[in-house]
Amino acid sequence: MEEKNFKNHLILKQGIQILTPQQFERYCDAIPKDRYRVMFQALFFTGMRYSEFIRLWEHPKDFDGRTIHIQRHKKKQKIADRYVHLSIPGMYAVHQFLNGATSPPHPVTMMLNMKRWAKYAGFNPDYFGTRTTRKSWESWLISTMPEKMPLICLSQGHTESVSLKHYANLPFYKEEKEKMNKYTVGWHDD
Repeated sequence: MEEKNFKNHLILKQGIQILTPQQFERYCDAIPKDRYRVMFQALFFTGMRYSEFIRLWEHPKDFDGRTIHIQRHKKKQKIADRYVHLSIPGMYAVHQFLNGATSPPHPVTMMLNMKRWAKYAGFNPDYFGTRTTRKSWESWLISTMPEKMPLICLSQGHTESVSLKHYANLPFYKEEKEKMNKYTVGWHDD
């Protein structure tokens, strides 16, 4: 039987690394300050764009404990209103983030932080940025719950064709998909 190298399993989409659960854990462990680890986990488990994440900090009432209502705050914004559904770990992470004392840094600062943390974790920092969280999370959702793809797309603000093209059929190992279930548990349970 072939031994799987989970540590170095590299999945790239458009030059951005898609994290496996083991890599996610290794990355979180490398973030030196708790407040930034909480922020990273909240960003990861929401799958939100960083600008939306900043807006959540500014409008914490958009989080009802289970979902985040993303709405247009200016008429010129292109995004449509939507609800971001959360897993149980996601609800916990967002609650911790919103009850913390640290506001999200400027997007450029956050990008530099993420690259630095990637280096601390032993990853190539060139493949990391704020899109790492969004791409990884949507990939996990589609890998663990393909039957919920329409709802995943609505929650993430993508069309099914975009999700199929970028997030479906990624080469995760069976063991990685099983470990993803620990993090996706409770995501839009009916």
